[in-house]
Amino acid sequence: MTPYAGGMPEAPSRPVLNLSGERLRQAMASLIKVSEPVGGIERFAAAVKLRGEIIRGRLASAGRVELSDLVEIVRLMPTVRRKIGSLIEAAGWTTVRAAIAELLAGATEPGAANRRISEFDARLAGGRSAPRFVRDLAAEILHGVYPETYPLMTRWVWDAKTNT
Repeated sequence: MTPYAGGMPEAPSRPVLNLSGERLRQAMASLIKVSEPVGGIERFAAAVKLRGEIIRGRLASAGRVELSDLVEIVRLMPTVRRKIGSLIEAAGWTTVRAAIAELLAGATEPGAANRRISEFDARLAGGRSAPRFVRDLAAEILHGVYPETYPLMTRWVWDAKTNT
């Protein structure tokens, strides 16, 4: 961060999301149209709500979450589900469970998302660089438990390289 003329630091650079009202209307109309044959947009909304309820239910007490609970919820996380086994094997279940508990402890604290996710990555990386799916796991957990506080921040949703 560099100070501007008034002496206050500039905000760190952030991705820019250019939204057009017309583009959003077109995207929504397209989504509604293609969803009609399979039950409509309401069905998708209900599925998203159910997914969140499952994740919150399994992680209600993160410090006591069982491995079987995590295995069940990662099935709902496409960028994580095939890789979680290697993480648990490398870090150990106790470490993974503790990292989840730390991630969720005080997660509603404003402005803490980047720090919490970085700490989660570091804890599970064991001194190495964490695989990208570890960040996705943290983002999925935060969004699943606190959907109104944390948007879904996984690579398949927000990827600066592909401008999504």
